[in-house]
Amino acid sequence: MKKIIISIIFLSGFISMAQSHKSHVFYSIIHNQGTITENLASQNCDRTFTFQQLRGRFYVNISIATPLQPNKFYQLDFGRGLNYYYLTYSGTNEHPDEDYRVDSQSASIVQYDCDSDGDGISDSQDNCPNQAGPASNNGCPGNPELSIDLNGSTISSDCSNCDNIFNSIGSDRHYLVDPTGIANIDVFVKNTGSVSSSASTVGFYVSNDNVLQGNSDSRIKTVNVSSLSPNSGKYASTSLFVPDFNSVGGNFWLLIKVDDSNANQESNENNNVFALRFAIN
Repeated sequence: MKKIIISIIFLSGFISMAQSHKSHVFYSIIHNQGTITENLASQNCDRTFTFQQLRGRFYVNISIATPLQPNKFYQLDFGRGLNYYYLTYSGTNEHPDEDYRVDSQSASIVQYDCDSDGDGISDSQDNCPNQAGPASNNGCPGNPELSIDLNGSTISSDCSNCDNIFNSIGSDRHYLVDPTGIANIDVFVKNTGSVSSSASTVGFYVSNDNVLQGNSDSRIKTVNVSSLSPNSGKYASTSLFVPDFNSVGGNFWLLIKVDDSNANQESNENNNVFALRFAIN
């Protein structure tokens, strides 16, 4: 849904006395479309109209330090009630044949701010006004970036001497004792990208080496992860039992992959897997 953000220009009586009335030419009707409303301003806010395409002209002299920017929609009341208008011309001198005269002490003028790409961020605040993107990335397109926080992720197993923190495991080999062993794993998934991620999964694989091969490695468990906003994270926790390893014995690698479902187009797809030595004894 398009979100319209408007910039309000208050014409206060504290402006210098040297301020004078400036000429402005407003129109209230777009030919073949009708009287200008907020809806019409929204539909046409990125268009430029000539006076031949407009109807309902008003010469308005406004007491203002700097003339308003032409070829914009404005909401104001210069004597006909609060309405929307299109401004085709503004100048530094008064118009000799004015229809209305606006003094600064009581008037307020609202410039309609476009949202050309419909992303809910007005063009004046949007770094990419013609490409939709989230506010978290200043209105520009972006990607999530999911990875495993190695300092925040842990594993406990039947190996009492093994380090538990992923970043410190090194060459330690965690293991389960057949048939009653259990490994408790807490994977902290983080999103360091500029946009929110879609819901995803964490996959756990048995492998002969530390490289995930989709055709030969066996996935033994999946854990769901809900959407993550930029610079946030959450745990994907699970327990692995001896039967989960489908009769695999001896030494092997346990691979853990974030965004295992490939639900997200990430900035870097090469940092999703963590590998640790494992065994069933």
